[in-house]
Amino acid sequence: MAARKWLIRSLFPLIVVLGIGAGLWIHAYMNPKYVRQQLLAFFESEFPDYRVEIGSAYLRLFGGISVWDLRMSRKDDPSGEPVVVVPQSLIVHDKESFQGGEVVLRKVELTGLRVRLERRADGSYNLSDLFPETGKKGRSPPTLLCRKCSFSYAD
Repeated sequence: MAARKWLIRSLFPLIVVLGIGAGLWIHAYMNPKYVRQQLLAFFESEFPDYRVEIGSAYLRLFGGISVWDLRMSRKDDPSGEPVVVVPQSLIVHDKESFQGGEVVLRKVELTGLRVRLERRADGSYNLSDLFPETGKKGRSPPTLLCRKCSFSYAD
């Protein structure tokens, strides 16, 4: 009887410690600074000619990454004016690859997208290398869904 009593008394603190450990692990996994850092690394590798700024990013409970205030500007543009501005977006990613530190996009929902398209003196466009013909690393490009978008064109 005494052994059973001590077994129950020792299981309770063990369960509490495991619960606290699981909570800390979830907090570290869903940490907005970590998510923002992973997204910035992804954008730098996928779009090397662009400077990317992200206001905030966090993991949603039931999947996806909410990104606020995404701005992309060309590195070779002296004015530094952004060519793509997205106030709010939802990125649906592959969860298994994200745990390994890699971001693989499945679907991107852009709300309030503003794109500035300009033709340069040599006839090329400032966004000509933004969307490659095929996905990098043999992956297919993600599905894009745009809501309340606006495009401006300057010749």
